Amino acid sequence: MKLLKIFLTTFFCILIYSNAYSKPFKIKIKYESEYGGIYSHKVPTFYAKKNRYVETFKKILDLSNQNCSKYSKNSYFFTRYINKRTLTSAVIMIQQNGNLTEWGLGYMPDTTTSLKWDSFRFYCGKDIEEVLVSHSLKDNIFPRKLFKIEEFKLSDRVGDLDSKYFVYKDKELTLSDVTNKNRENITLKLKETSKDKTAKLKNKHGFAKTNIGYKDYSEIIIKAKATCKDIGFKEETDKFSNCILDLTEVSDSYENAKLQENILITKAKKEENINLEFNYETSSGQKIKKESKWTKFWQGVGWILYEYGDEIFALALDLKYDTNYSGYNSTTEVSSNRGGLRCVSQRVGTVVHQNCKGGRTHIYCMYQKVGNNFVKRTCRDKSI
Repeated sequence: MKLLKIFLTTFFCILIYSNAYSKPFKIKIKYESEYGGIYSHKVPTFYAKKNRYVETFKKILDLSNQNCSKYSKNSYFFTRYINKRTLTSAVIMIQQNGNLTEWGLGYMPDTTTSLKWDSFRFYCGKDIEEVLVSHSLKDNIFPRKLFKIEEFKLSDRVGDLDSKYFVYKDKELTLSDVTNKNRENITLKLKETSKDKTAKLKNKHGFAKTNIGYKDYSEIIIKAKATCKDIGFKEETDKFSNCILDLTEVSDSYENAKLQENILITKAKKEENINLEFNYETSSGQKIKKESKWTKFWQGVGWILYEYGDEIFALALDLKYDTNYSGYNSTTEVSSNRGGLRCVSQRVGTVVHQNCKGGRTHIYCMYQKVGNNFVKRTCRDKSI
């Protein structure tokens, strides 16, 4: 009886102590760079003592903070509010005052889960605007294979959401909202983003640098449109167009415009034996060359060639064969809007007049048939 009493006393002491202090799970640093980090912890097979998840997340917060501190930055992560738990809901929840809880409701960290490991994504930044820039490039900065969210779990994950965030500073979590002013300001920051920005990808030999720059002009336009939409600008507005122009300036606008030209020239010659020529002039008729003062103009040229390449090709066919594939004729104006860039065209005999406007861009182009297999396109800068 005395032995049993000693055993029960010891058991309850151990139980009380284990609840007072719960050991964190095993943690792995899956990825770290000046832009942020991905940290994972091992998931228990059957059961976990109370507060083990909380203690683990606290340790991960400290690891993220240590990484960001090396670059004189704070640790950030985006969040969303969960008001109803499901079978796939994350364990860790954060209250508005920054307190951590398990299995409840509240704000969730940016996480993805698997059967064996839970992963958390953090950003490093001096302010939220720097973090928003990194967030817009997250698929390049953070290796996808290290932070993959299954489709059926998206409703219980932060994913691409970026309206609310926590900043971890001085051992405290502070919840804040992304403002419209923040979104407007990051277009300027993205404009300064280097094409050669690099991330570090961990492999079996250690960390290796990998280029996260834009691959081609198509990718530049697609990413610019998505980013401008994400940061709150409405399509078919001048602000949306200006945002795209600001973001596409991170690459060589002249070279991109010439690349789009060559695509159309090759296609016209190969498919229809049409010699397509492009010319560019100032409003007074002087030829426009590569000089940096014409950067905005070349941005507009490249954008038009990319967005309206098929229509330009169809128009060349119409001028050669006197058809109407493009829909332009002498009595009808045809208008088309592509994400803020609006082009209005009218055909008059063997000439087509086209005005393209979007934000700070206004380019007028005249298409002429010269001979049987020659179509000349001359564009003038009409921007203010």
